[in-house]
Amino acid sequence: MHKIFAAFLFLSYISISNSANILAIYTLASPSIRLWNTPLLTALATRGHNVTVISPEAQKNRVANLTDLPVDGLYEAIGGDMDFDVLHEATMFFWIKEMFAFFRKGCLFTLKSDSFKRLMEYPTDFKFDLVLMEPIGVECMFGILPRFGNPPIVTVASFPAPQWVLESTGTPSNPSYVPYSFSPYDDDMKFMERVYNFIAYIYTQYLYKYDYLPKMDREARNVFGPEIASVESTAQNVSFALTNHHPTLDTPFASAPNLIPIAAIQVKDPKPLPTDLQKFLDDATEGAIYMSFGTNVRSDKLSLAKRKAILEAFAELPQRVLWKFESDLPDAPKNVKISKWLPQNDVLAHPNLKVFITHAGLHSTHETIIRGVPIVGVPFVIDQHMNIRKMQKLGRGLLLEYKDLTKDTLLHTLREIIGNPSYRENIMKLSARFQDNPTSPLESAVFWTEYALRHKGAQHLQSAARNLNFIQYFLLDVIAFLLAVPISFVLAIYILCCRRKSTQKGKDKLN
Repeated sequence: MHKIFAAFLFLSYISISNSANILAIYTLASPSIRLWNTPLLTALATRGHNVTVISPEAQKNRVANLTDLPVDGLYEAIGGDMDFDVLHEATMFFWIKEMFAFFRKGCLFTLKSDSFKRLMEYPTDFKFDLVLMEPIGVECMFGILPRFGNPPIVTVASFPAPQWVLESTGTPSNPSYVPYSFSPYDDDMKFMERVYNFIAYIYTQYLYKYDYLPKMDREARNVFGPEIASVESTAQNVSFALTNHHPTLDTPFASAPNLIPIAAIQVKDPKPLPTDLQKFLDDATEGAIYMSFGTNVRSDKLSLAKRKAILEAFAELPQRVLWKFESDLPDAPKNVKISKWLPQNDVLAHPNLKVFITHAGLHSTHETIIRGVPIVGVPFVIDQHMNIRKMQKLGRGLLLEYKDLTKDTLLHTLREIIGNPSYRENIMKLSARFQDNPTSPLESAVFWTEYALRHKGAQHLQSAARNLNFIQYFLLDVIAFLLAVPISFVLAIYILCCRRKSTQKGKDKLN
């Protein structure tokens, strides 16, 4: 009898959890971010949820229960060719400002798109049970939430818990030991690094609170009317934040219960390689090197001088080299194979791979950790500097600045990693820790998303800290009050004493 009742409860739970309408809004114009977001959307649709997705592109493979509303032209409108020298020389403060401009452009383009208009044409009685969205770059569309019943919000951050994500969950973010998300620092900061880290933190807060959010608020009110809630209040009303961070790699910090790490959610079990790649790597008796700068940084845009230096270095190595290169390369040495696209996850899993030359993007860093392959990091933008510095500090890779990339420096760096087994040993240890979890990142993401559905937003897990301003959060008002009371008391006594003395002197003069 108990077994029958338990089975009934289980089937009831399945029925409830598989009937939700979920809206997903992703505006960041980056193919790698799109790939990172896809597994959760697919998993939710596979479990029976009706998932509607607004994003830069449709799913490559049709998924039952998933409706795509692709924003045509978003990549072209927001993206563009990158100047490697400009990218490398740009300061952190330049990137902070550019980052907010990038987020705003993506939101406004999506807001004015035909796909968003199609969403607004849904039946007036249609409701969504939950909204998945990026934690930034979506604020101008917050006015649509009342239209669909003000569903709970779960943010999905492809970056490692930026400060606006931490604030939305009430998670403490102390710049004294927590590096700014897009800084080149780790948690072992020297004095001047803490100074710059603090300045970056304050500068970001200023731009976010007093420039970015007010602009988004105006855009939202222009479209949805002046009566909508402020975008700042909506941004703080988050049920869960699923973030691309991992406690074994990122700085340990106190965390609210609704901040959920799902790092490496995009990593799947390796598949067999295409026949030509499999043979190329199998026959690499001296080992192989894989080089790729991700989906946003094109190798064929490297300067001729840098390209020449790289090819000359590869020509002197006994290893075979697999290089993601987006156009033809007729002068490639015999040991170099190029391809416009490569199945990175599967390539990294090949046992003959010795080292991965990468831009040190977060997704690539997580993938190489899981596969246990040491890296040479050539960072260009945002968090890439911090990622490779962490790996270098822990003996799992080496940093090679783009401006320092020559034939000799590349050869020296590759020979150091290939010839020193400690790099492989160290990253294998990290790989074991990274994967030692009770559930997979995808299982965790699905569970907490459905938890928000089952518990109508799970407000019982939301910290009151997210509603406090800077003065309240750090008790500056309380400290000021506690200081003011004794100071006022002492000041009052002082004034009374002065008056008495003044009165006494006046009497003495009269006498």
